[in-house]
Amino acid sequence: MEDFSLKSGDRLYEVYHVTRYDYDGPVSLSLQALRITPRFRRFHQTLETEPGGNLRFLRDAFENPTYSFEYIGQTEVLSLTNRMKIIRSGANPYNFLLGPSALARPIVYNDSEKQALMGYFEPSAIQDPILKKAAQIFIPEEKETVSFLAALNQNIHTKLEYEPRDEPGIYTTEEILDRGKGSCRDFAALLQKLLQYEGLATRFVSGYLLETGDLQGAEAMHAWTEVYLPGAGWIGMDPTNGILTDDAFVPCAVAVNPDETTPIGGRYFAQTQVISSLSTELQIRCIGEGK
Repeated sequence: MEDFSLKSGDRLYEVYHVTRYDYDGPVSLSLQALRITPRFRRFHQTLETEPGGNLRFLRDAFENPTYSFEYIGQTEVLSLTNRMKIIRSGANPYNFLLGPSALARPIVYNDSEKQALMGYFEPSAIQDPILKKAAQIFIPEEKETVSFLAALNQNIHTKLEYEPRDEPGIYTTEEILDRGKGSCRDFAALLQKLLQYEGLATRFVSGYLLETGDLQGAEAMHAWTEVYLPGAGWIGMDPTNGILTDDAFVPCAVAVNPDETTPIGGRYFAQTQVISSLSTELQIRCIGEGK
């Protein structure tokens, strides 16, 4: 059990999150990857599944804490209940120092960084005509790195309309340009592509947003983007709200491919055609503060 003695400035949050799939007929389940555990933090977690089965903890290729769920038999429901207590300490999102090669565009990575981050670049992005069109709309002229990132974040936030949606998948760049709106995962994927267009190492992030206030995207699990900056490391950017991420953002999964960050990842099989429906419930509340 995690020690929840709170220091001055600490806040303790309680998370109750249910993800439920209902099927209109019996199905068999493949191994399911459950990505709803914080990558770091002081926290305590209890997981419940319906049906009951075997849970095995592992860390995937991106070092994401993941539970592998195995159920042998048939079922008409797959439900995951995640209960957590998490401490937030109020970190400053701008508390980082950039290396000399990252102070202004173009940002330069050394050979060691290039090798370690190889999978996070997308060299072909610069040749994508649709992405080039998006770059002309969203990429600002600022040269200084922090100003550039802040302006890019704000451009997506202000030029697109936020629209929560339950259906799976992510809009392509062309779709989001045509629609002029999207969900948090659509915005995060667009920002990821625009940063790759700039030659930067980026990854997609899925997790929880503890404090909502006027922030959008907290009605379900949230999505944002991280960019690697020499000297500073991985820096979180939330284009849905146009801000850098602080410790109100709790990352559970990171990956290059957004499909590898979904809360539940797996398949189901049936003898006949079966339709599935998804329902979720998320409650987050502050239950204590340090004195």
